[in-house]
Amino acid sequence: GQSELVGRRSGVRVCRKESLLNMQQISLNEDQREQFGALQAQFQGHRKQLTSVAAQMSLAERDKKRHSLTLGELEKLPEGTPTYQSCGKMFVMSPCSDIIGGLNGLNDKCDHAIKTLGGQKAALENAIDAQEQKIKDFLQACGGSGEETPALESVKEDEEETP
Repeated sequence: GQSELVGRRSGVRVCRKESLLNMQQISLNEDQREQFGALQAQFQGHRKQLTSVAAQMSLAERDKKRHSLTLGELEKLPEGTPTYQSCGKMFVMSPCSDIIGGLNGLNDKCDHAIKTLGGQKAALENAIDAQEQKIKDFLQACGGSGEETPALESVKEDEEETP
């Protein structure tokens, strides 16, 4: 199962990844709740950015693969074969060498985008790990023994329950 951190009226429960049965309850005052909320918001923001970067990276990889397949087919054609390139809803006759050059340029752009996004992804993963450690340290400072927090993967706070 996935571990989670749940905010409750009486405090915060920390669940271990291995078992949801071993929970420790930590009471937080209002300032601590605000600090916890800020840490949680930063953590979730990093996760959202990571998801976005991963999607962009997947799109760039897919585009590169599509361009490479098209290049492979165009390179098999004999010289002088009429080739057409789509332009909106119509097709324009273009020399094969021009289309190949354009696809090579697009592949270079995809390579650059993949490299850039890979660096961003690594930086965001490091930021998520650092933020997770900040949350663990905060919970330990607020009274947790620390035994329940090492498996923390995601943070989620419920709204306060009303009596």
